[in-house]
Amino acid sequence: MTQRERDRLVVLKKAQKKLITQRQAAADLQVSKRQVRRMLVILDGRGRPLLPKSRFPGAIGKRARCSTASGVYNTIG
Repeated sequence: MTQRERDRLVVLKKAQKKLITQRQAAADLQVSKRQVRRMLVILDGRGRPLLPKSRFPGAIGKRARCSTASGVYNTIG
C-alpha cells in the first residue's frame, strides 16, 4: 500500500467517524462529494474493494460455479 493510499484511508476513516465532513474529505482528497460517499460505502464493506484489482494477484477469474445444485463456489487451481 502506497503512502497516498494510506493517506486516503486516514481521511476516509475520519469522515466515517464524523470527525470531518464529507465535503472536507472531498477537498482533502481532491475528489467530488459523491466520490467520497462511494468510497465510504466501499470502506463500510457494502461495495467493491478500494484497492485496484492488481493488488490481489491471482484472485481475478479464479472462481467458477460448482456443478452441484447447492451453488457453492470452488476455487479453480
